[in-house]
Amino acid sequence: MLSSVLFISSLIIGLLGGASTQDILLNAVTANFSNSEKSYTSNNVNFTLESVFNNTISSNYTDIFDFSENSTFIGNDTMTEFDYPSIPTDYVNEVNESVAHNRLLRSRKITKTYNCQFKCIISDLDGSLSEVGSNVISQENARSLNELLQSKIRFFISTGKSVSSSIKFMTNGPVSTSFSVFPGVYYNGALVYGPGGVKDILFETRIKSDAALELIKYLRRFGVQNGNSLRFESSINGVNKFHRISGEDAPDEVSSEFRLLNIAIENTSGIFLDSSEAEYVKKYLSGEVDSLIHKGVNLIRYLEMREGEKPRTLFKIVVAESPEVLSELREHVEAFVRMFGCKVHRSVPYLLEIIPENASKHNGTKLILKKLGLKFHQVAFLGDGENDIELMTKVGYPVATRGSTPAITYIARTVQLVSPEMALVNLINEGCTISDCNKKKN
Repeated sequence: MLSSVLFISSLIIGLLGGASTQDILLNAVTANFSNSEKSYTSNNVNFTLESVFNNTISSNYTDIFDFSENSTFIGNDTMTEFDYPSIPTDYVNEVNESVAHNRLLRSRKITKTYNCQFKCIISDLDGSLSEVGSNVISQENARSLNELLQSKIRFFISTGKSVSSSIKFMTNGPVSTSFSVFPGVYYNGALVYGPGGVKDILFETRIKSDAALELIKYLRRFGVQNGNSLRFESSINGVNKFHRISGEDAPDEVSSEFRLLNIAIENTSGIFLDSSEAEYVKKYLSGEVDSLIHKGVNLIRYLEMREGEKPRTLFKIVVAESPEVLSELREHVEAFVRMFGCKVHRSVPYLLEIIPENASKHNGTKLILKKLGLKFHQVAFLGDGENDIELMTKVGYPVATRGSTPAITYIARTVQLVSPEMALVNLINEGCTISDCNKKKN
């Protein structure tokens, strides 16, 4: 999907340059590609940049933006996370290209009829459509999803990931999917999109800048000794030292193997962190879009208010450490973050996430289902982590993927024995009767 990614970057430049006609936009797109990059094949369908562009810009893209002659578009120099809070410029055309891809796949002559026990499938990503840490959808699940998207069964994702990370997950595997990311629940429910595209924001909540600053300052008081021993900085007789969090009275001396916690913050401008070399940080960043990762950032200075600047609000704060360290850290963080209107989640074992208290996958899903005219009892859900528990209890067909947390396996109607690499395939095979049919010609 390299050419697909380059297509995304080039199209946004053309659009933001103020071009209003199809020809000018097409020239702006194709000028950035070598001949070998001007076509690609996905799911046995050949695409060229010109065919994708010409077949979608006049109609399909209008689901997301108004491209009429009289429309205006926010220029690159004025689009900020505050002017257009939920869609940074890097996202816009990734979304549009996915919509175009989806529409072209739907134009194929052969499709399948699905007679299922449900009318909608919702899925988490890591641990549900791939093994934890894989960061891309498996080949088997991608093929199954592409066929499903041509049917009347609705599909969307509910994840702790950002929109850009989710797009990367769904398109960078051995087989790219045609999923357009709309509708969808992102950042564990802090950002929810309806089926209408990037302007169809059903819900958005953030950690306020002053609360985020206090939370980061508190987390900066913790450190790790020898990779697995949690410490906390406190003052005794006016001297600050990092003590073992073990109930012992005597402080430990800090050795050369001591370091502060690995902390990152996420907003629409991307991911900000001071260090990216630790093992669990690399795991965390491996699923993200490189251009949206900002390294070497002093998080406290970044969040501090300055005259003339607008406050920097966050979708979430992330701590990337070993599961043992995070289990202990959680005991000392959970009550503290509630004072600032936040809560703690563990989406995967090596990440602890702090998100707004009013964000949840359940609430986000409820808003989307209302838009789609569906009820919870008509929904199947693939999940595996603690952030899936509430939603798992509400749907009519809850399915726990292999390796799920005990609470998820207890709640689920079905616990899969197959690998998450086959989770969607297995769900469809178990819950649907499928038959081939030909599309009617116009």
